[in-house]
Amino acid sequence: MEEARAPQLSLIESLPIEIVREILSAIPDFTSLRKAVLSFPVFYNSYINVQLEINRKALINQLGDVFPEAVAAYESSVLKIGMRTEPLRTNMVYSFVQLRYSSREVPLLRTSPSVTFSWGDGVRIEKFYNIVDELAQRFVNEALASFPLDRSELPVTIQEMNRIRRSIYHFEVYCNLFKDLRTKALYWHRLRPVDPETQEMARQKMFLHNCFAPWEIEQIGCIHDFLYRIASPGKSSIHPSIHTALPVFSGTYKL
Repeated sequence: MEEARAPQLSLIESLPIEIVREILSAIPDFTSLRKAVLSFPVFYNSYINVQLEINRKALINQLGDVFPEAVAAYESSVLKIGMRTEPLRTNMVYSFVQLRYSSREVPLLRTSPSVTFSWGDGVRIEKFYNIVDELAQRFVNEALASFPLDRSELPVTIQEMNRIRRSIYHFEVYCNLFKDLRTKALYWHRLRPVDPETQEMARQKMFLHNCFAPWEIEQIGCIHDFLYRIASPGKSSIHPSIHTALPVFSGTYKL
């Protein structure tokens, strides 16, 4: 009677675990990483013990140079922000801005092993990146349709696209930290022009503004105008720029 033969391993299943982890770390986007992890038991078993590190590498591969801004936008979206004048809330805003913007240490953020993400974090960061990417492309299409440039039909460079994506992320951070600032400031201005809450909100806002160069503030303003026209197309005439379809920061709305 012949002995039962052990099942033969496939080439992938016979790879050393170090090689499998290198393969997973080189996957170009988070969706592909999820599919790969679920496709082979060997991939899943290699991934599960170092998932935080591999998740971070997959996001860096996908987001590229806007990875730090994507991290800042995501972290600001999950901050537990309470009343604006509470010391805990105030310290939280200042600490966040100091960590993610004051030094603008992009290489440190990209390479630090302490910056890790769970599976759920990665899914949410990727989903928002897809939205940012779509908005950036729409921004470019509308701008070039209004004022086409003679560039011998050259496509928009990755550096130009990243500059637009970066501005969208900056705007998202601003909204996450100060989304009720304008409404509350106007309300308090009518009732108590020197109310401590209004003053503290203004200080927090200026602390973030001081982390950006003037042209970056202008770029964020362009994104505000662009998004405003998308959300309220019937009110696009509120900014009488050269062309109402061109995202231009008129300077009349101060962030």
